[in-house]
Amino acid sequence: MTYGVKIFLIASVIGAFQTVSSAGLTKEATFKILDGESIEFVYQVALIDFSGKFVVDNSYFQIDFERPEASKFQLHFDVNQSTAGFPLATKLMLSESVLYAKENKKISFISNNITRLKNRFKISGMLTIRGITKKFELEAKLNIMNENNFENTSFLNFHIFANIFRSDYGASGYSGLVGDKIVLNSNITLRPDHRELK
Repeated sequence: MTYGVKIFLIASVIGAFQTVSSAGLTKEATFKILDGESIEFVYQVALIDFSGKFVVDNSYFQIDFERPEASKFQLHFDVNQSTAGFPLATKLMLSESVLYAKENKKISFISNNITRLKNRFKISGMLTIRGITKKFELEAKLNIMNENNFENTSFLNFHIFANIFRSDYGASGYSGLVGDKIVLNSNITLRPDHRELK
């Protein structure tokens, strides 16, 4: 084998390795929830379940696969684009006595602590609704067959679950008819985002 052929083979192997490496994700990766995607919620009117959708805006999950506690999660909802399932319920949800969408255009959750057990992430942080910020916790379960190798993928699918109590945030309008508890219970797809986030 000539010297030139050896050099060519070495260069080919290096190039193939770089291609494979760039196709996967590193041990720390940021995933974005696409703007306009929605997270479903369930609420009760006269003890009957109804469902609505909060529309996602500028949200991401920055995951450190080796040190989950260093991960970051931000979830923001565009209140005015969200729906309570049908026009009258949506109008009441956006009204001054509930979300007061005219003055409070976003619902925001920012994590301050994340723990991981296999494919489940327990995410604690601060939730802001109607300008009122309180401690809040949600669970994100990774829907994937092999949870030990999920960093090598082009997308992640999570199931989000949490309970929000309207009265905690002064959003208790129509409480004689509408239940206090709002249940976030929805699948959501995240895709890689290569922006540098702080």
